[in-house]
Amino acid sequence: MEQLLGRGGMGEVWPARDSVMEREVAIKLLQEHLGTTEGEELFFREPRTAGALSHPGIVTVHDLGRDRDSTLYLVMEKVPGRNLRVVLHGGPQPVADALVWTAQTADALHAADSVFTRETELSLPLEFEAVAQAA
Repeated sequence: MEQLLGRGGMGEVWPARDSVMEREVAIKLLQEHLGTTEGEELFFREPRTAGALSHPGIVTVHDLGRDRDSTLYLVMEKVPGRNLRVVLHGGPQPVADALVWTAQTADALHAADSVFTRETELSLPLEFEAVAQAA
């Protein structure tokens, strides 16, 4: 694997090459301190939920499992582009860009809403539902 792409609450994401399918991928590895049963359930919930979706704003999950040393992993499409956190730390962005990013995010959240609701038995708060219905 190459250099670290990112680190979050659940794990680290590394770029890699799928030599069988001949494509670039991203591999997420569960952080060791989350290796509890609860941590594992949470780690597997994300790809199972994402795997039920097909949307350009949501990564495609290719594989998930446990390797020989018991490390949990998730293999997903590697999305080209810049890290939004890094972009935003660079200072204010043009309003037009912010509007495009907001629309793309809202579209992906809308696509995920039915799966999210089914998976967690939660729904968006009433005021957000009213805004979504008005759109």
